[in-house]
Amino acid sequence: LHSSAAQRWAESVSMPPNFSGLSKVPDGVLEDDFVVKGYAIKTKLKTAWSNAVLNTHCDLFPGGSCATPARLTWKVPAPFGIGNVSIDKLEVDKAGKFKLDVSSTKLHPDLKVDCRTDFSDVKKAMVGCTYAGNKRAHVRVETKAAKPQDFKAEATFGCCRVATVGIRFSPAVLSGVCPDLGLRLIRGSWNGAIFAQNGLKEFTASCCYKATPEVKCAAKYTHGGKHSGACDVAVCCKDLYKVKLTSDRSVLCSVRHNIAKGLTGLVGLRYKAKSGDWSYGVQLSIE
Repeated sequence: LHSSAAQRWAESVSMPPNFSGLSKVPDGVLEDDFVVKGYAIKTKLKTAWSNAVLNTHCDLFPGGSCATPARLTWKVPAPFGIGNVSIDKLEVDKAGKFKLDVSSTKLHPDLKVDCRTDFSDVKKAMVGCTYAGNKRAHVRVETKAAKPQDFKAEATFGCCRVATVGIRFSPAVLSGVCPDLGLRLIRGSWNGAIFAQNGLKEFTASCCYKATPEVKCAAKYTHGGKHSGACDVAVCCKDLYKVKLTSDRSVLCSVRHNIAKGLTGLVGLRYKAKSGDWSYGVQLSIE
């Protein structure tokens, strides 16, 4: 009976997120959609050529001689019909700098291998692999191709219905520094996460509570480290209206409006009570 129940649970559980994703739900309420400075237009275009997707982000009137500097990002799942390789990101920014992310899931079952570079220095190229053979676990290792000892490794594991644990390693562990630890708890309308980082000297706790089907509340507090004492509180209504208060006495507001199908407007405002300064931003998304 016990093994049967365990099997049913294992079949129902979903793949856990990566280490940083343990706090994705509260972070989404606290950080997303607060456009409080400048003007921007974002577009997303899907094509029939190898299912390629083009994303553009254009900042309007940022200052200087150029009024519309843009960032272009291509995603090509099967470039030139080659299904074994995917271009996850090919980006060129307003300064003419490039970034390239390439991956493949065909080298070995349940294994994704990827490579990232910005073309500025071959020594900075990163190679990583993610293993997804266990539905209850997420394991990833990443390192510089020219310097394997400069690595990052992490693993998350869904240990029960309500809890997911995580651990992240860096080269500092070779010097005896403790790895970063994380814990996510989900129970009913609550979703929270706790991180112990920087040699267990910095602790961050965040939580999201779904008060009603349309209202979500979130908070985050940091103890230790250079941001010790930082505290943010936010409320989101209908995924359209957001208000956030921060420990530096700033108030941030955001309003999202679906103008028409495929056209969304986002307006944000920030007021710093300590200095009296304020700023606002506008973003238009076309998809």
